[in-house]
Amino acid sequence: MLPAPRAVACCLCAPTRSATYRSDREDCGTLADMKVVGKVGRITGTVRPGEIGEVMIEVRGGSEAYHAYAADKGETMSVGERVVVIEYFPPRTVVVTPM
Repeated sequence: MLPAPRAVACCLCAPTRSATYRSDREDCGTLADMKVVGKVGRITGTVRPGEIGEVMIEVRGGSEAYHAYAADKGETMSVGERVVVIEYFPPRTVVVTPM
C-alpha cells in the first residue's frame, strides 16, 4: 500500500492558521484576510517612474512591506503619502495610486 500524499503547509497560511494545510497554493491567496487590493497603505520608500518603491499595508493583523509601482507610470509618490492598492502580483508586489 502506498502512503497518502503529504499535504504541504502554505507559507502564507501557516503563521496565522497553523491547522490549515493545502496540497497546492493556487487558492491560498483567496482568504479575505489576505487580500490587499483595495487596502490603504503608506509609502515607506519613494515610488518613482520606472523604479520600484515600498509600501506598508495592514494585513493579517499586522503591517507588511510590499514592493510598489505607481499606476500612473509618470507619477512620483513620496514617503508618508497614503495610497490605495489597485493591483496585486504575488508574492509581494502591488500597484498603487494616491488617495
